Amino acid sequence: LREVGGVDTVDEVRLVGGGSKSPLWRRIVADALQVRVACPREPESAALGAALQAAALVSGTGDVAQWIFAHHDAPVDVVIDPDAGLADVYEAAYDRFRARGRALFGEP
Repeated sequence: LREVGGVDTVDEVRLVGGGSKSPLWRRIVADALQVRVACPREPESAALGAALQAAALVSGTGDVAQWIFAHHDAPVDVVIDPDAGLADVYEAAYDRFRARGRALFGEP
C-alpha cells in the first residue's frame, strides 16, 4: 500500500466477497499483509458500501467518508490478527515474486 497509494500505516483491512468466507484465505491475507483482517457481518458489503456512498451524495454532504462513518456502524463477525512469526516468510516470498517479475518483464 505504501508503494502504490502513499499510505503509511494500515490498522485493519475489511475482507469481503467469496474469499472472506474461507478461514484459510483470511489467515493468508492477515499474515501476508501483517495487518488485522475483519470480515463484515453483512454478506453483501460491497453492495452496501455502494448504497451508502449514493445516500451520502444524495444528502449533499461534502465529505462522503465522514457521512458514512456518522450514519453506519459496520459490525464484523470475524477478526483475524496476523502471525508476526510469518512476516519474514511472506516478505521473502514477495521478494522472490518481484525478482522473477523483473527477470521476465524488466523493471517496472
